[in-house]
Amino acid sequence: MTQLPFKNSFKTTNNLLENIHLDLCGPFQTPSIASAKDFLIIVDQLSGFMTTKFLKKKSDCFNHFRNFRLLAENTHETIIKRIITDGVGEFVNKSFKNHCVETGTNHTISPSYTPQHNPFLERGNQSILEKARCLLLQSKLPPKFWAEAVSTATFLCNLIPKHENHTTPYEMWHKTKPPIQKLKTFGCKAWIKIPTKINSDKFGPKAWDGIFLG
Repeated sequence: MTQLPFKNSFKTTNNLLENIHLDLCGPFQTPSIASAKDFLIIVDQLSGFMTTKFLKKKSDCFNHFRNFRLLAENTHETIIKRIITDGVGEFVNKSFKNHCVETGTNHTISPSYTPQHNPFLERGNQSILEKARCLLLQSKLPPKFWAEAVSTATFLCNLIPKHENHTTPYEMWHKTKPPIQKLKTFGCKAWIKIPTKINSDKFGPKAWDGIFLG
C-alpha cells in the first residue's frame, strides 16, 4: 500500500477551526524586550488568519495553544477538529496527547523540519519574517524589538486579501472589516499622555515621547 503525500491530507476545509496549523519559529539570537526567544504561529486553514504567541521557553507552547483554543472556540461557537504540526517535542508530548484525547481532536503530524510538507505554515512563516525584517530595517530599531515587529507583521499579513472574493483573513476571522484607518508607521514617534494624577507640575510636559510599536 502506498502512502499519499502529506500535503494532500488537508487539501480542503469548509469551516473555521476545522484545521489549525501550528509551528515554532526560533530561537532568535537576541531576546525580545519581554525576554522571548521563540514564537508560536497558529494558522486557521480556511481563513488563513494567523496568530503569533511569544515564548520565553519552548515548554510554554502548550499553554499558549490551550489559551488560544478557549478563546477561538468561544468566539466562533465551534470546536477545533484537527491540529497539524510537525514532529518536534514541543508538539509531540504527553500534554498535547492527553489534550487531544480529552477534546476529541485529531492530531496530524508531518515529518520534523520539513516545512515543504505544510505550505500553509511555510508561506505564513516566510511572509511574517520578511515583513518583520523590513519593519526593523525601515524603523532603524535594534533587534530586541523583533517580537513587536513580528506582531505587527502578523497583523499586516491578516489584512492582505487571500481569497477569490478578495476577502481578507481578518474579515473572515472577525466578521468585520479591518480597521485600516488606525494603521500607523511602525517605529514612528509617539506621545503618551501623562495622567493628571501623577503630573503635578503645571509647567511640566503633558506627555512622554516614545516609539510606536503597534
